[in-house]
Amino acid sequence: MPVDALGNQVVALANQNESVRSTYHLAGLVTPAAAPTDVITIQGSGTKLIRVVSVKIYIEATAGGIADILLILRSTATTGGTSSAPTIGRTDPDAGNPTAAVLVWTANPAALGTLTANIGAAKVGFVSSGTAVPALFDYTQHSDQAILLRDNDDFLAINGNGDTLLAGEVWAYDITWTEE
Repeated sequence: MPVDALGNQVVALANQNESVRSTYHLAGLVTPAAAPTDVITIQGSGTKLIRVVSVKIYIEATAGGIADILLILRSTATTGGTSSAPTIGRTDPDAGNPTAAVLVWTANPAALGTLTANIGAAKVGFVSSGTAVPALFDYTQHSDQAILLRDNDDFLAINGNGDTLLAGEVWAYDITWTEE
């Protein structure tokens, strides 16, 4: 074992800035429904605390305009419509399977879950076609508390506010959370 100049044993520590929590990522592309409401929902877990630390939404369109993004906490599930459960990535292959449940909606849900609170809002604007500056909700800066989903009746919805879909609108999403 290595020693310092005084003969004391030195123990190498892992990167102290690296989280010891299991960290999960969801990234992909989706064409939302016309007048999109909930586009992505994350359901909390009955066995682990879910900490959503960042949500990034990039919007691309073939025409200019403004798109709304809302982060909404819900206390019941959004249902109906057309959704799929995407593959969730892990930063550590030895981390367990995620316990948060995620759905991505391509047709508006028939019923939105019960609103608890709007906790984030952004307007993404275009002068002409292309990709706009992203809507970025980052809870790792300034000692901000992450969005906490403590139980399976806690939901985070990423919502399009029912706005008219821009021509050719596609969302690229990148969401990171930890579970403990």
